[in-house]
Amino acid sequence: MTNVQTHETDAFQRSKNFSLKYTAKFPVGSVGATLFAQVAAAVPQAQGQAVDQKSAQSDREQATLTKAQIHPDLHDQLKAISESAHTLADLGTPGLEAKFRMPRSAGNGALLTAARQFLKDATPMKAQFLTVNLPADFLDTLDQTITNFDNATDDQSGGEGGQVSATVGLAGTNATARKALRNLRTIVRNTFKNDPAVLAEWELASHIDSRKAHHAAPAP
Repeated sequence: MTNVQTHETDAFQRSKNFSLKYTAKFPVGSVGATLFAQVAAAVPQAQGQAVDQKSAQSDREQATLTKAQIHPDLHDQLKAISESAHTLADLGTPGLEAKFRMPRSAGNGALLTAARQFLKDATPMKAQFLTVNLPADFLDTLDQTITNFDNATDDQSGGEGGQVSATVGLAGTNATARKALRNLRTIVRNTFKNDPAVLAEWELASHIDSRKAHHAAPAP
């Protein structure tokens, strides 16, 4: 939730409290009551969407961190297999000259593609690789690392999608409540045109400090 949306939600909450105090002036079924209901509904909805937004952001950041932690381990596993293949080729094992080359790019996609290729091509040659003292479970370890990386990628994508969904939902919620609040200003002013004290109370309750809101940085 940005600071702008926080200022708006605070105004919605204050306007809701105002409507509860003066319920008798806005009977059920009236336009005023309907608009106040929209504003009131926006408060828990926006708060829930803000929580979802933050939770999804945390999931995305955690998955990104996990991928960053897996990356060097995966690189080291591939390097060990690549160097072992070069040694086997040097010792006379045929068909290894062009295989098991490290990717030129250090990016996640290139590394993951190379890992899958290494796993596929090394599986039928496991016995030869063991002769140069690679760990007996090196293929199982590589397979599990690939799975962990894939899972982190899925979590990252899920977090991004959840964050976008919550952000769009929050924007929609606040937009609906802002429109209701804008129309309520006319209705409330007409209702209390002869009561300046209540009007002052309403102006304070419904006011959104746009100067602070629009110049403030997004909340973390």
